[in-house]
Amino acid sequence: MKFDSQSAFPYPVLRPDNNDYVGEDFSILYEVSTTNELVIINANFNLTCNAILDQIDNGYAIYGLLVTSNETFEQQFFESEVAVSEFKISSQLLRGRISIEPYIVVKKGIENFESTSINSEFGNGRFSFGSGEILAQGTPSSFSISRDYFKPLQSIVKINLKEELPKGEWSIKLEQDHIIVDVSQHIHNTYIRAKNSKSGQNIMLNSIWFSVIVHAVDVLKKSTDIYGGYIWADVITGKINNLGIDLDSQDSYKIVTTLLNNPLLRLGDIF
Repeated sequence: MKFDSQSAFPYPVLRPDNNDYVGEDFSILYEVSTTNELVIINANFNLTCNAILDQIDNGYAIYGLLVTSNETFEQQFFESEVAVSEFKISSQLLRGRISIEPYIVVKKGIENFESTSINSEFGNGRFSFGSGEILAQGTPSSFSISRDYFKPLQSIVKINLKEELPKGEWSIKLEQDHIIVDVSQHIHNTYIRAKNSKSGQNIMLNSIWFSVIVHAVDVLKKSTDIYGGYIWADVITGKINNLGIDLDSQDSYKIVTTLLNNPLLRLGDIF
């Protein structure tokens, strides 16, 4: 299947920017969440045409969702008998830009189909459809799956040496896909030494990493719409949603403590 609103069919197909059906609509709303094992798409199909809805209700047609990952060459077609559905795909199969295309497809042969919404250009006759034929297509859309979704949360933070900064100073920049932390030469030297040992990594986790991610969560609480398009924001909100945490109901430091799996406990073997 490939979406094309101008493709010619020998029968009416409900599509955007196409007048086969007059005054009707077929679309989809969806949310995507990720775990280490799964990409989960919660879909809500919206169909206004009662004649097609009747075919679904009577078992002659189904909602369909075509999911395609060009980076991994994976393509799966999911079917549902109901308008609100959840679809799960192995996280190993999807990377990069993922396209989704909603359809309504004939499940078993339909005879004598008619609808008052069908354009009069098709005449007054009734239509027959074979299994697998398309009754409706929605507008394609897409989302991104970054490799950072499946890495430790620290992977969304990049340490950047800023030699002109005074000895103990550092700053955070959020206006890009990864959080950039500009640090002085002294802090950078400490970071380089610390990252080469487990104890050093745990100390950094409880200092700079914790502080940076708390700041990021604080910002998301206030400005999700502004930063929502960046990978770091998608990764943090995805992990928060996967843990069933309400972003607005907990303090940021408590949320980050959960996200980092109680990082203070890692200091027990050091002191």
